Amino acid sequence: GTALIPLPEEKKEQLLSRVRDVLRAVVNGVFVIALLQGTLAWAGLALFRVPFAVLLGALCVVLSPIPFVGSALVWVPVVLYTLLSGAAAKAAALALWFALVVGTSDNFVRPILLGTQMKLPIPLVFIGVIGALKAFGFAGLFIGPLVIALSIGFLDIIRERSRKG
Repeated sequence: GTALIPLPEEKKEQLLSRVRDVLRAVVNGVFVIALLQGTLAWAGLALFRVPFAVLLGALCVVLSPIPFVGSALVWVPVVLYTLLSGAAAKAAALALWFALVVGTSDNFVRPILLGTQMKLPIPLVFIGVIGALKAFGFAGLFIGPLVIALSIGFLDIIRERSRKG
């Protein structure tokens, strides 16, 4: 696989190690974010006394890795049911909780989590992850951090060569 990369073996191994670290960080991040969103969903559902809050929170854990719609597949029907059952204020409060707290939590936590695990600047990871998610959907979760990590890896190689030469 690495025979096509025109670099010394040591540099290839550094890049492959960086790719492994990034993939590990992304996979870990997906699980941590899913647990976070499920916990926040459960907390909001319990706070507003929605029946089956634990079950619905667990469902959010399972669905949250789906970009853009994950936990919304749970909370939108809950909000609609609450609204149709005559509790408009409760439905509005639930919608705000999910849209502002649960829905945006991954946009803030994921870059911090990935940035610290990948040892990269958090603003750079934030831009890369959000941009790649918008451009590539779910695959962007992996593509964005990989492009950033490989770019920085290649820049490190170039800097090292320019110091020697």
